[in-house]
Amino acid sequence: MSLIKCEKCGKEVSDKTDKCIHCGTAIQRKVICKECNTEYLLSDKVCPNCGSKISALDSKVIL
Repeated sequence: MSLIKCEKCGKEVSDKTDKCIHCGTAIQRKVICKECNTEYLLSDKVCPNCGSKISALDSKVIL
C-alpha cells in the first residue's frame, strides 16, 4: 500500500481506497493506453485519443 494525495483536499490517503477519508472525494485512478500511451481515467470506456477499447487488465494503472 502506498499513500497518495487527494486531488481536492491534498491530504494523504491509501492508494487502495475509492474515496478520500477526509473529504469524501472519489479517487480517480488513471491508466496509460497500451495502443497510444495516452493517460486517461480508468472509468473511461474508450481511450479519448485513439478510441481503443479500455480494459483495466490490459492497461498500466497509475495513480
